[in-house]
Amino acid sequence: MKQTTRWFASHRRIHYHDRRSDRHATPHGGHGDDILMKRFPIALILAIAFAGFACGNSAGPTAQTPPGSDRGPVTARVNGVPIYKVDFEIALQNFMESSGMGADAPEDKKKEAEKSVLDGMIGSELLFQKAQAIPVEVPQTEVDQALTQTRQGMGEDGLKAELEKRKMTEKELESLIRHNMTIQKMIQQTIVGTTVVSDDEMRRFYSEHLPEMQEPEYVDASHILAKAAPGDPADKKQAARVKIDGALKRVKGGEDFGAVAKEVSEDSSAPRGGVLGTVHRGQTIPAFEAAAFKLESGQISEVVETDFGYHIIKVTGKHPAGTAPFERAKEKIGEFLKHQKSQQAIENLVSSLRTAAKVEIL
Repeated sequence: MKQTTRWFASHRRIHYHDRRSDRHATPHGGHGDDILMKRFPIALILAIAFAGFACGNSAGPTAQTPPGSDRGPVTARVNGVPIYKVDFEIALQNFMESSGMGADAPEDKKKEAEKSVLDGMIGSELLFQKAQAIPVEVPQTEVDQALTQTRQGMGEDGLKAELEKRKMTEKELESLIRHNMTIQKMIQQTIVGTTVVSDDEMRRFYSEHLPEMQEPEYVDASHILAKAAPGDPADKKQAARVKIDGALKRVKGGEDFGAVAKEVSEDSSAPRGGVLGTVHRGQTIPAFEAAAFKLESGQISEVVETDFGYHIIKVTGKHPAGTAPFERAKEKIGEFLKHQKSQQAIENLVSSLRTAAKVEIL
């Protein structure tokens, strides 16, 4: 039951204004590939092991270097394939940092971390070997694209420094990327893509976890934004104000809000007619929230100023706090249960592969 505590609070579909940028964000995407990062303990280790390379893939295992390479001492072998000490140490360091563990962490916690990281790297290699046996093929064009994204993300100097730290050549990095993509593709094809959750399972979960289906008050909102940051010159702020005042006059005069938003708004929601979707209380910046929750359904605000600029807000629906109806919670329940089933299937697969494998801890 602990794993499902506050389930709906973390899985409800909330659109909120991201304080870090000028775009609106959704905290939970729910895509199949996200399962690797968000649900699976093994995949967390895989991603940490890959940390340092700004690759475009969501979860990056530490690939085992092609035969004939010599990257120093070996920590373990999986069916004869080495896991190099340098990769293990980088993965362990990243894992400890991400877990908030410092150098003064208790010795037993450090040992647990070492075991978790090594188990994850062994699991990575076992999954890769399984994918090779199927076989799962990753087109060279996809690998090249990921390598290009890595190079662009890090820059030449950053990439060179990371490769030197890992005692790795660029060809070995390409192998690492292929390794990662192969595992992801196998999991997607053989597990995530074939996992089904029935309507009965979703309804049973809903009825058994009603206390966790609570959601705060929310509104359905759209907006028009004229950008103006606090540090912008006065003339730029004035131009933004003139722009938003003009938009306000148009919508108050009866023009379609969505059409004006598409034409005028400088937010990423503009192509959708300014539609943000649901905005929950406590999930957006205070000035925007205060204005939005004062409006009745169908009303349009006056100009609202925030650190992002000037907004006009339209509310098209108001909803009190309470228990989310099943139809509203259904999509996220399905994702949650699919994640659980897929996680268990991956853990079972790794366990069976390890039982049959020759794993040497050196």
